[in-house]
This record gives sequence, structure tokens and C-alpha cells, in this order.
Amino acid sequence: MAIQGLGINGVELEDMIQSTQFYDDGIDGFDAGWAVFVEGGRAWNGHWGFDDGTMQSRIHVCLSASTSGFCSVPLGSYTTVQHKTAVASILLGDITAGQDPNVTGTVARRQRSGVARGARGVGVANYNGSLLDNVLANSTYAPKVLTRSESSGVPNCSAGSSANQRLNSIFEAGVASFQSHGNNPPSGAACTVSAPGAAIAAFTVGSYDTNSSDNPTIRSNSSTGPAPDGRTLIDMVLPQRYENAYPHYAWPQDSNGNTYHYGAEWDPMNPGPEWFGSSSAATPAMAGSAMLVRHWFLDTYGSAIDDPGLLYANLLLMGDRQSANGDPGTRMISNFHPRWGAGKLRLRQFDSTGMEAPYGYSSGSVCVGRDETVRIAMTTTNSNVDVMRAVTWWHDRGHDNGNGFGGVDLALQRELSCSPFYCSYATPEGSSTASDNKQRVHLDGPTAGKWVLRLDGQSDITTDAEGCGNNAVRVYYAWFAEGSDRPAGVLPTVRPE
Repeated sequence: MAIQGLGINGVELEDMIQSTQFYDDGIDGFDAGWAVFVEGGRAWNGHWGFDDGTMQSRIHVCLSASTSGFCSVPLGSYTTVQHKTAVASILLGDITAGQDPNVTGTVARRQRSGVARGARGVGVANYNGSLLDNVLANSTYAPKVLTRSESSGVPNCSAGSSANQRLNSIFEAGVASFQSHGNNPPSGAACTVSAPGAAIAAFTVGSYDTNSSDNPTIRSNSSTGPAPDGRTLIDMVLPQRYENAYPHYAWPQDSNGNTYHYGAEWDPMNPGPEWFGSSSAATPAMAGSAMLVRHWFLDTYGSAIDDPGLLYANLLLMGDRQSANGDPGTRMISNFHPRWGAGKLRLRQFDSTGMEAPYGYSSGSVCVGRDETVRIAMTTTNSNVDVMRAVTWWHDRGHDNGNGFGGVDLALQRELSCSPFYCSYATPEGSSTASDNKQRVHLDGPTAGKWVLRLDGQSDITTDAEGCGNNAVRVYYAWFAEGSDRPAGVLPTVRPE
């Protein structure tokens, strides 16, 4: 869509990430539980946008391990909580139910709302130390999603850095971590991602600029991979420069051309929100999207999505494959890009609500051993299936110790015939073999027939800590196949690409 003004509002963000289809189906992130957002200082949880409809805040704030009552709910001063409150507002801000009586009209309320509009969040001031550990382990919160717009600030793509190892341990405890890439522009061929965005278990977020011609360009200060070990690092890019982050409501002028003041508590941030952008804005939007996907999956398919690796795989399946500025015309058919990742996020509901028949979809995990080939049954296609896509993602705990990571190649393969003892297969029609801990294959116009995912474990798999035995890794996968006809009024407006 064409963007009006310098930045984007909540309505424009809805369109770009395709979240409207979830709201229309009553999916707002509430069923996804609590998210934790990590950043120094307080968050102003007294803002209308955090009201749960009963005059209670949907965000709690934890300042230190000695906080009275474990996590108190302090009302931070709006003059000192700008960045952390803005992050929370994009993650889960919401006034669509009329929480603020001074803002009327459906569009105006949506413009001033974030992504996971029913979710709850707990803010933690320190990434390291016991406070975050206590929050993650506390049964009141038990968060499955963590977002952090802060980073070490300087490029650090070393697998063994303490910040990267910290994130890996959080993932291993069952929490998906959405991390800023660090906002370090490219410098020659060097990796410029900051820790812990370079952790093997991170879902690392970049950002892109929007404009009135709807030809997005990568943000100039976006960090880039690959890491020295070949991992592309960036997983997804989302829009930056959000106009309506709290505590302010608009920037820079109201409809009369005057500096916008909406009561003292709504004064614009200083500097103005044109500076609240880059991955600071993109990362909580990604985490909020993950909360919507968790809510949808829990309601549709069950609790398997509690495994963060499965959540990552489903999200990577939703990238639009863009890898160049403007309108590239062609898009990636395999692998991921070291600066664009999977491309721009296009949220999907992989069910009859959000897919064009005939369609197929599945996600899960499987153990793949060294030098082992594993095939996973997909779907039987016909001439009405226009596109197939599959992704894989895996974690290797040996990476912390400088042991690298085991490789697993991905291909789409058609079954020719099968007996009880032997199956024969056609030559793969798509393959992804990059040195990475994620792979992707996209195929337009697949040949009719029965298809499988083919996973080929490489000779460098040495881990024995993924619950798969010796020299085997747990690989998370997700795939879909569908037609491309989208009759008006039958399906939600979705743009897979």
C-alpha cells in the first residue's frame, strides 16, 4: 500500500504485515500468554493503550530482583520512559475498544494501536542476571516470547560471546527470542550484527523503509551477515519509523498544522518519533506478530507451538522472499539473504480461512543424523496447485563451544512409485544447501503428484544434546502448497509475496 507521511501508523502496519485477518477472527494474542520485553528503565503502564478494559494494565514492570512483590506495577513518568514504553506500544498497544474516550472512530483507534492487541507483557530492566531468569521461570508469567530492541551496539558475530550464549540458554528453556540486529550498517564484507542477534538460537530482526510508491528499501543502518561460519543471521525484516508509538499519539503536527499536544501526557517524544524506528520499532512488531501466530496455532493445532523452534519455522515460512531494494521482479527461490533474511513479513493463517484451495500445510520436527536422509510426506498436488514452499531451522548446542554447527540440506522431491520395501523418487525440483542453520525452497508451478521434503544430514553433525541421540540434530520444518486464485470476498486479503 502507499504510505502517507514520514512513517507508518497502526492501519498501515496492519496492511504491511497482514495482521488484519487475525483481528477479524478474534485473534489478538491473548491466548498466547505473556511476552517479556527487555530494556533498561521503566515503562509507563498507565497509558490508555495498555488498559485491559477494566482499568487494569496489561503490562507489569520489573526493575530489580529485589522489587517488592517480585514484579511491581509502577507508574513510570512519561518523560523518562520513552523508548521502553514505545517498544511495549508496538508489541501490544491497543485502544480499538475505546479505552481512550478522547479518540473516536475505528480508523483513528486502529492507527494508534500496536500488533498483539490483547496480549500481556512484562517489562524487565536487565537482560543479564537473576531478574530475567526469575520472570521466565515464574508461573504467573511463563512467557514463551521475548523481545529485545537493545543490543551490545558493536558488531559481535562470535558464537562464543557471553551475550550470544545467554540467548541460547533462554531458547533452550523454551522461550523464542526476537532480537534487534544492532543497527550497524555494512562495512566491506564484514558481519555487522551485534550480540546477541548473532546467537544461533536468535530470531534476528532487521528493518526496511517505506515510501509512497510502496517500493520498500532496506534501512540504511541495517546490519548484515553472514557470520564467519556462514550463517545469514538476519531472519526477517519489518517496517521501521512508527508514527504512533506511546507515550505520544502523533508526529509532528496535528490536522491544523500545530505541534501536536494531546494533554500533557501525550506530548511528543524528544527527539521526535521519526527517530523511533530502525530495529527498535521492527523488533517488537515481529514479536507481536509471533504472539498472533502463537494464538492462532494454539487455537487451531494445539500446544506444539510452545516449542520455540517450531514457532521460528512457521514464521520463516511467511517471508515474502524479497532480497533487493524496490520492486525486484524476481525473488529468492532458495536459501536466505544476509540482510533481508526471509524477506518482508507477510502473516498467514495456514488453514481454510487463509489459504486458497487446494492447499496443504504441516509443521513439526524430526531427528536427522549424520549422513542420514530423512523424507517427510507432504501432499498430493494437481494442476491447480501453483506454489510450494518449505523451510527448516535447527539449533546446535555445540555452537556455543566453538564446534560449529551441523549442516542439513533441504529439497522438494516427487515420489514416482512406492512399494512396502522401496520408493523411487524424481530428481529434486528445488534444493537449498547453504552453510546455514536454516534452509528454504520455493517452487512455482510444481509438477502434479505426491511430494516429500528431503532432509540430508551432513557429515559435520556432531551434536548429541538435542534429544535425538548421538550425532543427530532436531530439525524443525514447515511447508505449504496452495493455489494462487484469490476470489474477492472469499479469502482475506493476503499477499504471500
